[in-house]
Amino acid sequence: METFYIPIDRRLALAKGYDLPVVADGVVLFADISGFTPLTAVLTQELGSRRGAEEVTHYLNMVYSKLIASVHQLGGSVIGFSGDAITCWFAEDETAVSPAAHRAVSAAFAMQETMTQFRQIMTPAKKAISFGIKIALAGGQTKRFLVGDPKIQLVEVLAGRVLDRVAQAEQIARQGEIVVDDEVRRVVETAVSWRPHPHSHSTNSFFRLHALKQSAVFHPWPSNIQVSADTARLWLHSFISERLQQGLAQFLAELRPVTILFLNFSGIEYDTDPDAGQKLDTFVRQIQTYLQRYEGTLLQLTMGDKGSYLYAAFGVPVAHEDDVTRAILFAQEMMAYTNESSYIQQVRVGISQGLLYAGTYGSEVRQTYGVLGHDVNMAARLMMIAQPGQIILPQRVAEQAKDRFTFRKLAPVLLKGQAETVELAEVGARQETAVNADIYQKKPPLIGRDKELQTLLAELEQLPHEQSARVIIIEGDAGVGKSRLLYEFIEHLRVHQQIAWFIGEGDAVEQSTPYFAWRSVLAQLLNIKDKETANWGESILNAFEQIDPTLVPMLPALNILLPAELPETEAIQQMAGEARARLTNELFIRLLRAKTADSPPVIILEDVHWLDSSSWELTRQIVRQIPQLMLVLVTRPLTPPLPDSYTFLTQLPQTRHITLNTLPAESIEEPTTDFGKTETFRRWRISSSMDSAGKVFKMIRRVCGSWVRNV
Repeated sequence: METFYIPIDRRLALAKGYDLPVVADGVVLFADISGFTPLTAVLTQELGSRRGAEEVTHYLNMVYSKLIASVHQLGGSVIGFSGDAITCWFAEDETAVSPAAHRAVSAAFAMQETMTQFRQIMTPAKKAISFGIKIALAGGQTKRFLVGDPKIQLVEVLAGRVLDRVAQAEQIARQGEIVVDDEVRRVVETAVSWRPHPHSHSTNSFFRLHALKQSAVFHPWPSNIQVSADTARLWLHSFISERLQQGLAQFLAELRPVTILFLNFSGIEYDTDPDAGQKLDTFVRQIQTYLQRYEGTLLQLTMGDKGSYLYAAFGVPVAHEDDVTRAILFAQEMMAYTNESSYIQQVRVGISQGLLYAGTYGSEVRQTYGVLGHDVNMAARLMMIAQPGQIILPQRVAEQAKDRFTFRKLAPVLLKGQAETVELAEVGARQETAVNADIYQKKPPLIGRDKELQTLLAELEQLPHEQSARVIIIEGDAGVGKSRLLYEFIEHLRVHQQIAWFIGEGDAVEQSTPYFAWRSVLAQLLNIKDKETANWGESILNAFEQIDPTLVPMLPALNILLPAELPETEAIQQMAGEARARLTNELFIRLLRAKTADSPPVIILEDVHWLDSSSWELTRQIVRQIPQLMLVLVTRPLTPPLPDSYTFLTQLPQTRHITLNTLPAESIEEPTTDFGKTETFRRWRISSSMDSAGKVFKMIRRVCGSWVRNV
């Protein structure tokens, strides 16, 4: 089954042991199918996300099976899928009776005829969804590259001016039309009826085909092409390969929130640069590296001399609460990389997010994993209107990352396919000191965690009387309620205004950023707000003028924690890495000790499973050097090898562990709060048979949604 994710011409080459040529003559066919986006929305509404996804998969496979068969029986190969469109390649072949252009055009008419069977699809609720297709073809010499890191995924790419002409033809084609360039028309002009297209491009002539007078002779591929599973897996995302090996292919389809990113770039001359393949491979490997860092998935690459783009998703196969943030960080990394590149230019990015279909689809002989839906089209169109260097997204999506970035509001735009204008925002600077705002938002009542809360409050009560730092580790799986317990503890800290408390957090996408978790703590120590970056240097200088003026020349050692650097002295420049890190830690601890001299501080670090090594070492040094301190570490269960500093902290005699497991049934089934006695709660009572604490808390959040909205 893994072999079906490889284009059929590549499969045959692998099976026979030969290489496909990098340069070849032939025809590119691009078919864009409309209808799946509204079908997905309607089926989700009628059947829910699970059954809706199953039905979408059914219709996708039904349509694509016939379309792909039309391509394969005439010697074409489906190179890639881009949303609900496919790009196919018909190579010139000495063994074929008909030339590539005739075979490609015959396939186009067969695909057009196939779609008449799906002109309308009736949903279970008897709602009619209209389907259509438009097809663009262009011929000539084309480059074929196989790029990417084999340890991540190999990617098939067609590139060159032929792809530009296909894109131009697709832009002027309307639903139901077949539009070809002059290269194709000259080969098939006696086999079809045609007319010049009224909207031909200024530099290229295009033609609209009306009828096929003479079909090409079939040129089918051999059946039962065998490629080893190990070889085929080089073309697959690892999560798809794992599912297939486990026999769980049917569970790859789902409707889920996904963040979509389209990135347009130019600069590689595919037709004239002999190093184009190597340059593209280097660039794609860098894309894959950054996507791995932010746990995104590369879905498609489309290349042309005048503009190429990548299509990526965040939230599949693994969803994160900060997928929008991850997409933006990836985009910024790519912007920075291309600014330093000698050949990649004109980068522009569009991002959107919504409930989308994510899954495998295709036919029995050619499949893909893709994401379909309204917001895929939205992201692509935003990419097209973005200016070079610009990252734009809908305002509603920007709201999800407003604590991590600044945004500039743009004028509303009416995009193609939209009934109303869309409020847009442009991504600005990153806010270095942002802390998870969800911690401070109003929460529903705490359920089933009274014992754990009392443990925290007891440690807090003892803090003024202790002579050594107290360390409390709150550990539990994702979704078990760590942040909810922390929120309740923070509410008590707010009541006791004499207690100085600070909060920082690790971040999955910042694991390699030194001191990331402590940057927000530094800002709180200096009373710096997120957008006051210009005051960092002045604030830290003023603070140390009062603490110890002799330390001022050493302050550039803190630059690694600052968004705006202090000018470095010669002494600091000459410091080796380890000595400089020790000085950084010492200065931070001096500042912390001075700012909390009047009362022992409470420091909370969330998501320490994402801490970088510098943050861990500073954490250890703070515990060792500040005797009166309450340190609360919140983490998922860590797996070996454990950070040395974490091991050190767990072995201290004054360290307490709070492990959050599945809630006892009685904690949920016998609520004591007024809210718990409502009919809403009784209607959604959770049984003790639930085997996941995460499920319990997700259900509680669902039940409590109306309570939160009404507060």
